[in-house]
Formats: sequence, C-alpha cells, structure tokens
Amino acid sequence: METDDEEEEEEGGEKKVRIIEIILIQAAALCISNGSFSDPPNIPGLAHFLEHMVFMGSKKYPQENKLDDFLGKHGGYTNAWTDCERTSFHFDVEQKYFHQALDIFAQFFIHPLLRQDSVDREIQAVDSEYQMSLPSDDERACMLYGSLAKEGHPMGKFFTGSIDSLKTIPQQNGIDVYGNLKEFEHKMYSAQFMTLAVQSKVSLDKLEKWVRDIFSEVPNNKLPKQSFDHLKDPFDMEKFGKLYYIDPVKDKHMLEIIWSFPSMLPHYRKKPLSYLDFFLGHEGEGSLLAYLKSRYFATEVESGHSYNGFELNTTATQFVVNLTLTDQGLDQFEEVLLAVFQYIHMLQAKGVQKRYFDEMKTIEETKFRFKEKGDPMDYVERVSENMQLFVPEDVLTGRDFLYEYDPELIAKCLANLRADNCCVFLSSKQLAEKCDRQDIKWIPVKYGVGDIKPEWRKKWQATDFTMAEVEAELTTKHPIVLSENEHCTLYYKKDMKFKVPKVFFFSHTLLKIFEAVMNHKLDAPAYPAILAGYDYSTRVDDTGIRFKVIGFNQKLPELFDLLLNAVFEYSCDDELFPFMRNKVKRDLFNAIIKPSELVRMLRFSVLDPNNKSAAEMYAEIDSLTNQDFQQILAEFRQNIKADILVVGNVTPKEAMWYKERLESKLNGKVEPSSVYKRRLYQIPKQWSFCQINSFNMEDANSVITVYLQSDPGDIRATVINELLDTRMQEPCFDVLRTQLQLGYSVYCQNLLTYGIMGMAIVVQFQAQKFSMHEVDNHIEDFLNKFKEILDKMTTEEFDTLVESLVAAKQTEDTHLGEEVKRYWGECIEQNYVFDRLEKEVLGNPEVEQADVSSPKEEMEPPHKRANTDKERCYRMIPVRDSSYQDHQCITDMHSFKSKLTLFDHHCITK
Repeated sequence: METDDEEEEEEGGEKKVRIIEIILIQAAALCISNGSFSDPPNIPGLAHFLEHMVFMGSKKYPQENKLDDFLGKHGGYTNAWTDCERTSFHFDVEQKYFHQALDIFAQFFIHPLLRQDSVDREIQAVDSEYQMSLPSDDERACMLYGSLAKEGHPMGKFFTGSIDSLKTIPQQNGIDVYGNLKEFEHKMYSAQFMTLAVQSKVSLDKLEKWVRDIFSEVPNNKLPKQSFDHLKDPFDMEKFGKLYYIDPVKDKHMLEIIWSFPSMLPHYRKKPLSYLDFFLGHEGEGSLLAYLKSRYFATEVESGHSYNGFELNTTATQFVVNLTLTDQGLDQFEEVLLAVFQYIHMLQAKGVQKRYFDEMKTIEETKFRFKEKGDPMDYVERVSENMQLFVPEDVLTGRDFLYEYDPELIAKCLANLRADNCCVFLSSKQLAEKCDRQDIKWIPVKYGVGDIKPEWRKKWQATDFTMAEVEAELTTKHPIVLSENEHCTLYYKKDMKFKVPKVFFFSHTLLKIFEAVMNHKLDAPAYPAILAGYDYSTRVDDTGIRFKVIGFNQKLPELFDLLLNAVFEYSCDDELFPFMRNKVKRDLFNAIIKPSELVRMLRFSVLDPNNKSAAEMYAEIDSLTNQDFQQILAEFRQNIKADILVVGNVTPKEAMWYKERLESKLNGKVEPSSVYKRRLYQIPKQWSFCQINSFNMEDANSVITVYLQSDPGDIRATVINELLDTRMQEPCFDVLRTQLQLGYSVYCQNLLTYGIMGMAIVVQFQAQKFSMHEVDNHIEDFLNKFKEILDKMTTEEFDTLVESLVAAKQTEDTHLGEEVKRYWGECIEQNYVFDRLEKEVLGNPEVEQADVSSPKEEMEPPHKRANTDKERCYRMIPVRDSSYQDHQCITDMHSFKSKLTLFDHHCITK
C-alpha cells in the first residue's frame, strides 16, 4: 500500500502507516463486481432496479426506509449507483452511531426482503430517473454510441431501465420480472463478488471485529464471476467509422472524436493513454487548443477517458477528444478535424519521450504527497471500487500513479490514433436538417450519418504546434482583519492545522467584469500551473466578480499576478467580442432550458429587486456592442471595493503582499454608499402563485418549488430552522418520493437568502404522470403531516435531533478547502462572523423543544408562499387556473414586485 513517508505509533506500540488515519472516518462502502452488463437481454435495467429494491427493508430491519430514517436522525446520508460491471452502495454517519448503521446496511446484503409490494413503486422511481435523463445530451450521445456495438455485445444494452423495459414489455411477453429479480440477486449479490471499505476513528482491531461480526453472514453462492473480457472489439466498424450529426438539446457546438482501444485495465500501472491525454488535452502555448483558439475555432478541449464503466471496462477502453466549437469552428469543422490529426501526426513523428513521462509521474506523486483528506463517503466509495480494479498495494494510488514506463506500449497506442478507425460525433442545433433519423430505442436522439472523407486523411502534415513544456517547479483560530482601507479589506489566517504548503486566495470585487474574456485568455498562460496542482476560478454574480487562486505557496504569487493582470489589463477587440458574446449567449440558453435551473431563476426574479435572470440577459445580449463593453470595463476599473481572504501557509507579511499588489492597480475613490447591499422582497401573507412554461417543449420534466418565507434571522433562529430541516428531510423523501412516487428528485431545503430565513420543498416530476396541481396538493398534505410529526416528537427524539446537529457542526474539516469555503461564505454574505459554528453550537442549548414542535406560523401552509412551477408548453396550463382563484396569481412580474416591501439589508452577526 502506498503511504505517506511519516509513520505514527498506534495502540500497543504497533506502528501503523499514517494513511490509515485518513481511512478511519465514519463511512462505509460496499462494491459488487456485477452491474448492467449482466442484465438479462429481455429485462433491460434489472441490475439498476435491484440496486433500488435492496434498500426496501431487510429481515432484521423490515421498515422500508429504516436506513434513511436512521441516518437522517444522526447526521448521515446514503447513496448508490449501478455501472456496467460494478454496483456501489455507501453511507456516512456520526461516529457514535456507526456500528448500528453498519449493521442496518449489512442486512441489505444478508437478507433483503425484496418485497413484491415495493416493486411497482420502485419501477416508478427507476422510470422517473430514466425520464430525467432523456433531455441529457451526454446520455443521448452515449446511447447512440452504444447502438454502434456489435449484436449481443453488452455495450449496446439499455442500462437505466424504464417502466416499459421493467414492466410493460415483460408482462406482454409473459416474463416474471419479480422472479428474475430474486434470481439475479442470488447470483450477483454474493460475498465473493464484494469489496468493503470502512472508515472510523475506533481502533483497527475493533473495526475489524465489527466487520467480521456484522458481515460474516453475507451469503456466498460459490459461483464464478461473470466475465466479459472475451468480448473484444465491441464495435461494428462499418457503423463505427462514420461521421454522426446530432441535433442536441443544448445550444452548443461539440466535436467528439472517439477511438476504441483494447481494455487498459491490465495496463493501469503503465497508463499509456495518459501520455496521449497529456498532449491532446493540453491548453498551454503550442498546444492543439491554443492553435484552435488563435483561429477562433474552439474554446475548450477535453481528452482521455474516465473510470466509468462505459469508457473503461474489461472489453474495451474508449479514448475521447472532445472540442467545444465556436460558430466559426462549426462552419469549418473539417479544418478542426484536420488540425487534430496534424497534431497527432506531429506527436507520432516526435516519438515517445521519457522526460515527459517522468514529469507527469513527478507531478502525480507531488499531488499525492500533499493531498488533503476529502469527504469520508467519497473516499470509501473510491477505495471499495479500487479494490475491484487494482492489486492491494495499489488500492490508494492505482488511478493516479504512473508506476512503469513502457515506450513501446505508448507508441502502439499513439499509432492507433488514425482517421480510419475513429468515430466522429458533430453536435449542434444548426445541424437539425442533417439529422433525419430517430431510431435509437429508449432515447429520442435525432441524428444523421455521413462518411469520413478519404481526402481528410491525405493532409496529415504537422502545422503550427510544439511539444508542450511542463513547469515541474510549479509543483489565530479564525481570520482576522490584517489591513483595511477604502479600497480593500484583507482577512488573514495562518494554517496551523492541516500543515500543507498550500494557500487559498480570494478577491471579491463589487462590479461585474468580463469573466468569459478572462477565462479565454488565461487558459494558455495558466495551464502549466494547473498541471502542477494549482487552480484558479472566476465567478460573476450581482455583487461583482470573485476570483480564487489555490496552490502551494512557493509559486502562488505568480499565479495571482497573472489573474490580477487579467482583471486590469486584458481587453477585447472587435474580432474577439462577437466570438465571446456568442459563447455567453449559448451558456445562457443552456441554463434556462434546465427545469431545475429555470425554477431557481424564477424564485430569485420574484424575491430579488436587482435580479436579472438568464432569460432576460439572453433576450438582450445580441444588442450589446464592444463599445458598450469597453465603457463598462473602464468604469469598473475606476470603482473597486475588494474583500481579500488569505488562508494557509503564509505569514502576515506575505499576506500583505497580496493586498499591496491589488492596491497598486486601484485608483479612484469608492464612496461607502456605492457598496452594493443585497436586499430581499417580503412576500405578502397569502399564497402567491407563479408558473412559467418550459423553454424546451420536448422535455417532460417539470419542477415545483414551494417556498415558505420567514423573517430576518439571528443565530438562534437559524439553528431552529436547521433543526426543522434536519427533521423534515427523511419524511419528505419517504412520503413524496418513496410512497407517492412523484418523481426521482425530491428534497427540502433550509434557505438563508440575504439574511432572510425560509424553507422550500422541491419536486421534479414528469408532466405526463402528474399535473402541477396534484403535486402541489401532495406537498400541502405533507406539510400538514409534518406538523403532526413535530407535535408528536418525544423529548428523546428532540435531544437526538439537537445532538445530531451539534455533532455535524463540530465535525472537523477534512481539508483546508472546507475551512476556507466557510470563511469565504461569510465574506460573500458580508457577515464576517468567522466563528459562526461555535456561536451556533453555544446557542443550541437555548433552543427548546417547543421552538421546533411549534414553529412560527409562516412555516405552516399555506402562508407567505411563492410557488414556482414549470410545465411543458403543450400542456397549456393557464396562468390563472380556477384551482387557484383564492390565491395571488403572478401574471406580471414587475407589477407584482412594485407592490412589495423590501426587507432592510440584514446581516446575521449575533
């Protein structure tokens, strides 16, 4: 097992490698080496369906939602997924309750009930998940790609399942799905196919005893593992070697080139495709992307393969080069393809070079050496899956490390990147006329087929490319105000806990600037730092722009200077401006066609007086000119008020350097009155109703959000709201999703918007299954039932609820980024209460059961409610429905908001 260099002495004087400490956190994951590839041909989606069914109670714990209920009360969470050749189940929970949770979890694999009366409901849950995937361009492309597989190859299967594949069609054919389900569980869910990873702070000896005692009864059917590695060459090359045109849901131009390799799983120690990925996915000077950006052909590139079972399995590995094209790049996509193959030809001509492999190896090892602890559940999920893929000593590093240099294997893979053995997908809404087919079963993708022209292959000569260089060398308890003036406030904290040579730097200006232009121009010069483990990001919202730089302290000032120069020196000429404007326009469109995103925008359109929705920006963006942009840019650079947060392995003197560098760029005088203060509208004390039709008429997914607004909060009141939300989560999911099967995505939220408290229930459902009014009535009924749940809550249950919340707030940060994110949230909200968690924990004893059992009237339906809903356009739901005649129907947003009262600017500081 690869470990850190340091060792520590454990109980009894026995030395345990330090990495074991990272593992000992309260989470568990079980991975099974069977998945959707094993589905019977006549019941597509059975493996995924079984993943749902095993959670529906066990012989020892027959309650259907026992694990969810138990974890919900004790700060935990559970999830699962089904892949091609693996299925994973995982959970986390407070340390005190880990043993009990582990026992409940294990019983799913010892004696699951697989109740027949749960079958129809869980088929509905699977179908809802399937319906949610239909508008996904990635899912559509995946299904189209799978349709190119040879007859009978598992890559051509329908993995998700639906009500048709799991019920309607089997019934028509006389197939007993329930009987097949039980047989499938017996064959596939057996001990010899399972790997388990657990993390807890108890001793290793005790943890091992728990696992042996709890999991010893998992049955072993002694059957051999189902193997697919004999199914080589999955694709019919007559269909594979074509150019496929796709009419997508999103307004985005994508060019995807795919090569199918033999499975690379046996070569994980050599990782030959990582060498190819390093160059084809490079974004620095001399790279493929740099050349395409200089021609205004492309904005982004991704290459390589993931560890999902479709791209990496025992039958094959898919290597992908994915390019986001501009309008110009789409028009000249043949030139883009030519550039890709010319770049590949250049790599082949240069030959495999060990120095690049060594630099990649060093970078990965450096990242691992300074890697911080992450989320416990994510970690055990990864480890349990890795146990299926790698030998024991490589379980922790097998995905990342490059152990062995094999130039012959790399050269062989590089030689395989040919134009005569690749599949090309070209996706754009502008290609709709070329997409004359819609015959892929299970998914409504519109596509067309063309030939990869022979003349393209004759033009392979190296062009304006160079081998990309790697800069290997790039490899108090709370923040305090270190310095402050009219332009800038510096918050500083020295990292004394995680002790990694890493620094987080954030700057928050109060004006919007040119995010897209900065990112476009930063890609190439910043890419060497990204390769070496540094990171940066920019984000624009109504308060201005926030930018962040993260990395090892040695070279972080150089990356900071790069971003600072971008803010104050980058510009946009008349040639680049329309190129960037079109990119932003497509991004806006792709946001508003998502039901969940649109309903969130609608809520903020009602609540926020200064909100400009993506739909409004999309409507006006074509009218903007470069002259407008330059004027805004000049005004921005004259009026900046910034908050800076520096946390990490830096001294106060070093932190001051960042502030001084920023101040050297600032000029002008900032008036305190000009600093932006977020405020929120107060919703009338009646049921307000608003709905909008979806922008995507082909998407049946609809969303309803019931928002319950409360008052300006204080620390005690926000704790009460958190307790309410914690208690609501499990019954909300159990009633609205598990029992009523309203949709796959169902949840409640504790909201704190600009200092104003609130709660929301969100349900995503399919318009052909339920009307908005039906779903809304079910939510109304649930809120009434929840009031009864609160009324019946015992003192013991309340104490457990409080204990769970306190434990969650006292949970140690697993890495520096978590701590910094919390501090930066205080800066964004202009609260600056960096010890908020401590204040909330101290405030918990002041909360009494009556505060939670009898919440304020605004938490009871129907009251102070803005109800936002999206329906498919064809449903033609009237804006004023007779069902809502007693409620305020919002037909004119501006008129409605003009009658509202604004809350004062409110910060929760005590």
